[in-house]
Amino acid sequence: MRRLITCLLFVTLPLCVQAAEKTEKLLFIGNSFTFFNGGIEHHASQLARYARQSANPLAFRNAFGGETLQGHIQRRNTPDIINMQPWNHVIIQGYSNEPLTDYKRFENAAKTLSEMAANQGAQSHLLITWAYRNRPVMIEKLQDAYLKAARHLGNDAIPAGPAFALALERRPSLNLYSDNKHPNLAGTYLAACVVYQWLFDKPATQSQYTAGLPAELATFLQTVAQDTVIAFRDK
Repeated sequence: MRRLITCLLFVTLPLCVQAAEKTEKLLFIGNSFTFFNGGIEHHASQLARYARQSANPLAFRNAFGGETLQGHIQRRNTPDIINMQPWNHVIIQGYSNEPLTDYKRFENAAKTLSEMAANQGAQSHLLITWAYRNRPVMIEKLQDAYLKAARHLGNDAIPAGPAFALALERRPSLNLYSDNKHPNLAGTYLAACVVYQWLFDKPATQSQYTAGLPAELATFLQTVAQDTVIAFRDK
């Protein structure tokens, strides 16, 4: 998983957007969980576009296969990307089991990245990842670790992983994975719905964007995202 897929992705939105409208700049820091299926940032931007909201996001990502947060600081150009311009939101997502193998290093790296973002005037968010397909109970420890770090850092935690768990609880036959770890398109779309609703406080169910998924499935995933975000707002 060490292959470099994309260093930075710029998602363009319609040219008809008026200059007077507010533009939200989003930076996603992560790995293959971030960039699979076109990228969480792409689908979150499309959800906003199809909802015709006034805050039209420009979403970027800095993601490398198999990368940890510490690796982003030590081996990658992530600090330069953060310092490139004033972001509105920086979404920080660790390696799949990173918070569980060395929590202190994970939190310290998240703190460093959050401080870099704050220096650019950005609000930082930790993105809770999902459990492995064959280890569903893993989500409880992941959720606890991300929430603990978020509290210590004064951030919040976007509940993508918990949305996976809720979707599979409601529909056990649903497949959200392309292998044991990575999301398929439905999984990426679900994560994007959670990110969209969390950042913009607008129901994903109000967007007509389906990412090419069957309409019934897209509506189901939008509803799961909405219910997950509502449940997590007070955590």
